[in-house]
Order: sequence, then structure tokens, then C-alpha cells
Amino acid sequence: MRQGGGVKGLAKPSSYTWAHAVNSKPELQVTLAPDSGYDAIEADIIFSERTQGPVMGHPPATDGDLSLQEFLETLVEQGFQGDTSAPNSNIVKLDFKSAKAFESSRGLINEFVAKTLTPGTLFLNADILQGPCDQPCPANFNPSEFLDQAAEVQGAVLSVGWTTGGDNCEYTEAMVDEMLRLLPDRAVTFPIKATCLKRSWGNLKKLLHKENHGLTLWWSQTKLNQDEIGWMYDTLESDPGLRDRTFYDILGFKEFLDSRKG
Repeated sequence: MRQGGGVKGLAKPSSYTWAHAVNSKPELQVTLAPDSGYDAIEADIIFSERTQGPVMGHPPATDGDLSLQEFLETLVEQGFQGDTSAPNSNIVKLDFKSAKAFESSRGLINEFVAKTLTPGTLFLNADILQGPCDQPCPANFNPSEFLDQAAEVQGAVLSVGWTTGGDNCEYTEAMVDEMLRLLPDRAVTFPIKATCLKRSWGNLKKLLHKENHGLTLWWSQTKLNQDEIGWMYDTLESDPGLRDRTFYDILGFKEFLDSRKG
């Protein structure tokens, strides 16, 4: 992925300021406040047995106060995602926690895309393979089915990764090879737990051999050490072949960039 992560219409990936796990009405309102500074939102979707539909939430939660329909409608109403007459480059990343959550969301997503979306600003995310975990953490998807169904959403960006557990995990070469065997020839951003990048870099860099592949580093539990962020940034942005292919959904990343500018 080159400028804009290889997606037409996006800004430089490192320029985005992310709000992570925006899964409730209060969190959404804070994120959409005019002075929040956020131009990328990551939110999780689960299937609610109570409503028999998709709601915002992250396991172990089984229900939530904000439906996916309300979430998407609010993005439009408050201008985060404009209609087709006023497009913008703000990113919405929807992280589906199960196949049932995704399948129940497809109609809403297609409606949202048809009336509001600038192509390339909607990321469809799922952990389709088991990854590095302290204990078994199976994926809740049939990988091929998710890839086929996501491909039907016009203009959406594919974001597929691995389940994880533990803070200093290692993505193995076998995990990377399994993922690459599954993928169609299309733009992909791979979500990678930021605290596992350095230990896994020897294996993960194979993901970037194709120019239409990029990374989204994520971490929101604590602010990472500035030296650790510096290693990630220098590794991924100093090499001309890797530059502008990574999004940084990392708590503390904005402060890091500000310190570099200073």
C-alpha cells in the first residue's frame, strides 16, 4: 500500500488520529465532538440475542446500548461520514467479532455504502485465523466465506488478521504463510497487535512483499513507551519501500508524532 494505504481517497496513513473501541452511545458522542480531533473510528460488532441483530460491543459482552444501525446513522447525521455530495476521507473500521455478527450486518452495511460512502473509507475487519495466544483462541469465522462476502461490499477495504492473547505474542512464519495463501489479489490492511510487532517483525515483513498490502497497528490498553513507538515508526516509515503503508491505531501515537515535530 502506498499513499493512503494504497486506497484512493485516503490521507497519509500515519496522519490519522484513531478512536478505538467506540462501542457505546456516550463513547460515540465524545468521539464525534467537533473538537475531538478524531478522523478514524474503530468499533466492534457482536450479535445480540436480545435484539436478534448487530450491536456495538466487544466480547465477553453479549449486548450493548448502541445498535449498528444507530451507529451508522449517527456517523451520517453528525457529518463524520458525509453523503455523496460532501465526501470526506474519515475512516470507519468495523471489527466483527463473529460470522453471525457480520452476516446480520451485511444489509445495513450495503445501505450505508450506497448512500454515504467515499470508496476506501470503510474497513471491514475480522480475525479469520487463530494467531498467537496464551491459551486456545479459535477464530469465529470460516475464512473463505468472510473473504467472499466482504468482497461484495463495494469500495470497502479488507482488514483481516489473527486472534491474539497476551501482550508480547509472536506471529509465526506459519501463521503468515497461512494468511497469504487465503488472500485474493486485492488491497489488504493486516491488523497487528502493536506490542507483538518487534518480536514478530522477521516473519511479518513478508506481508508487505505485495505493494497493495499494508498494516494497521493497534493497541489501546496503555500508552506505549515512546522508544517502542519510535522503533515501529522508524522501521516502517524510514524504508521507502514500506513508507506510507501503515495505520497507527495506537494510544500515545499522536504524542509521539508531536514530539518528533518538536
